[in-house]
Amino acid sequence: MSRFERLEFDANLPRKERRELPPIYDDSYYLAEGDKGFYRADYESALLNYSRALRFNNGCEPAWVGQVKALIELGELDEALIWCDRGLQRFKNSPSLLACKGRVLARLGDCHKGMAYVDAALQEKGSDLSLVWLARADVLLSGKSPAARFCLEKACELAPKNWQVHLEAAMICLQHNETILALKYARQASELNRDHPFVWCILGDAYRNSGDRTEAERCYRYALTIEHNFAPAKIRLQKLQSSGFFSWLRKLFGR
Repeated sequence: MSRFERLEFDANLPRKERRELPPIYDDSYYLAEGDKGFYRADYESALLNYSRALRFNNGCEPAWVGQVKALIELGELDEALIWCDRGLQRFKNSPSLLACKGRVLARLGDCHKGMAYVDAALQEKGSDLSLVWLARADVLLSGKSPAARFCLEKACELAPKNWQVHLEAAMICLQHNETILALKYARQASELNRDHPFVWCILGDAYRNSGDRTEAERCYRYALTIEHNFAPAKIRLQKLQSSGFFSWLRKLFGR
């Protein structure tokens, strides 16, 4: 049988399907799962997976940072402060953890002390500067300082293609009722990643807070076209529709 005949014969044989290798359940796996949960607003799941990452590798600094960020989003500020301090005991002068502690202190009402920690983070080498500048913006917005705009721009300038940085910038702005800024960064995040449902939820939140209910609803519905049962979008849409109904009732009865 010639070489070419054999090739033709082999072509008719059933081919073995390539099987994907099973995941390795280590700190890297659970860190990625934690990040996935964080950017889906599933902060409890994020905390669980960051904790699992630390069980495999207590020296996984990003998991320490992830835990603090998730606790901030949950409003568990006292707990977040405890984890900052525990992390800093292990990673002395970690810029990421210093920046996170500054955010927590500012949200607890101590903007002056919070800024000291963020400024200390900027002095450290090897820092995730986009995270530090976001933290600085958070602290400044807590103190109603217009200088926060520069920090937000700096964070996004350092990570122009990173949709997570732009998304977190929008989330920080929403937390401080800076609607115009939130719209700006949420739009940028949606341009960088049009296929992530939570991006559209945050953009919808920014439109909702600006008073544009039509655009807010469009964003929430678009999130549901990406993922039909995405809980954050369903909850937001239901709240938006119910608030519209009660607003109509108040107008109807003159109240």
